[in-house]
Amino acid sequence: QTCGEIPTLTKMFGRFMYPDSPQAEKHRAKVINSFLERHGFEDVNSPRSLDESHRIQMKPVYPIEVASDLGKVAMVNMLLDA
Repeated sequence: QTCGEIPTLTKMFGRFMYPDSPQAEKHRAKVINSFLERHGFEDVNSPRSLDESHRIQMKPVYPIEVASDLGKVAMVNMLLDA
């Protein structure tokens, strides 16, 4: 933000907050962690780990690919910013 610029509120997941506020950062982290857990990822930059039942070598799948395939634009942006 430049000098004299007034920060604007942004609606994030049904709640209005300043995008750079600690509350927004905490909320984004919570949403990202929920997405990662729901889809079987350990962190933002690691592919999904395969268990021993997968005998065929498959290409690694990353969280951003899953979010993109699901059409979750906001999640893709949050993963890019994480």
